[in-house]
Amino acid sequence: MNQTLKNKFKAIEKNPTLTYLDSAASSLKIDDSVQSMVNYYETSGANISRGAYALGIETTQAYEASREVVAKYIGANKKEEIIFTKGTTQSMNMLAYHFEKVLKKGDEILSSELEHNAAILPFQRVAKSTGATLTYVALDKDLRIDSNKALNQITTKTKVIVLTYVSNVMGYITDLKPIIKKAQEVGAIVIVDAAQAAPHITIDVKDLGCDFLAFSGHKCFGPTGVGILYGRYDQLNQLVPSEVGGGMVDEVELYSHTYLELPERLEAGTPPIAEVIGLAPALNYILKIGHDTILNHSKKLQQYLLEALKERSYIKVYNPKSDIGIVTFNIQDVHAHDVQSFLSESNIAVRTGHHCAKLLQKRLKTSATIRVSFQIYNDTNDIDKLLDVLDTAYQFFRT
Repeated sequence: MNQTLKNKFKAIEKNPTLTYLDSAASSLKIDDSVQSMVNYYETSGANISRGAYALGIETTQAYEASREVVAKYIGANKKEEIIFTKGTTQSMNMLAYHFEKVLKKGDEILSSELEHNAAILPFQRVAKSTGATLTYVALDKDLRIDSNKALNQITTKTKVIVLTYVSNVMGYITDLKPIIKKAQEVGAIVIVDAAQAAPHITIDVKDLGCDFLAFSGHKCFGPTGVGILYGRYDQLNQLVPSEVGGGMVDEVELYSHTYLELPERLEAGTPPIAEVIGLAPALNYILKIGHDTILNHSKKLQQYLLEALKERSYIKVYNPKSDIGIVTFNIQDVHAHDVQSFLSESNIAVRTGHHCAKLLQKRLKTSATIRVSFQIYNDTNDIDKLLDVLDTAYQFFRT
């Protein structure tokens, strides 16, 4: 990728020997995002929706402007359908808290073995506490969600469907639209984990038709500590708030209280103000360069790496048909964590382990894998360095 784009990321300048190949876990942060947060702390620090003084008003305006950017980013009807959380995990837990109050024995929750723990664990708990049945959609031979078979699993008993848009291990894009259409026919609610999708592909929630969707800022060149929960306005209005307190309450009596309208009613307490303000420049940057640019670049790097790995019989690739720039593999007879330590000595950052997707790891029949994930700041030099060290690691561990 050209140097102008690389210059947007201070971490590259500050770490000239770093080969960062772990963007699926957390992307590097764009400088404009960091500077927006620094500016907030240096020139304001005021809370939002509290003080009717200049700094408080300006901060509230900046916070709400970011909400408008997020709404544009995912094609929401209005900014009130955007709820700020601390991340995808909190978003999913907020939804699970609500459905714990709604579902009952005999109801069904449909999910998949591709899910991140942040998506599946909250709904495992919902199933256990309510008596609802948790079932899993069929996966094909490549361990991709089989949309056709999933349609046959959706019945009038299905009340909630929780599915990943893009697998964080396999890099598969789920064909969600037919599943969502069938869900609408039977009155089921569809929750989409878009944590991996948001940085790579254009999301249009109106076209998609989902009821809820969640993603995190830190995978989109933005800050940690800020996430997004999108919901159709009518559905958000039905949510039971998982937190109550300041900022979301309207009237308070001795033994009761009422809530404000959306989005405030689902954002109790002081929110991650700096992080929300810092999110807008990151998302605007992606909109400016385009999701297609990001996806095409990461796919070219993925294919470059896959072609090179074909020549190395000691490496097993688990997802050669990945839809985005993720390559998951292992070195024969060498534990993934040992490989990671070896790579780290050359300042190469990759992810190893079960990637918070333990159900999938069991399907892969391995305790851990190595995951390489690309973004716009990577180039073929990064891959050449990785390959050289992988070759050295294999020779080292086989002796």
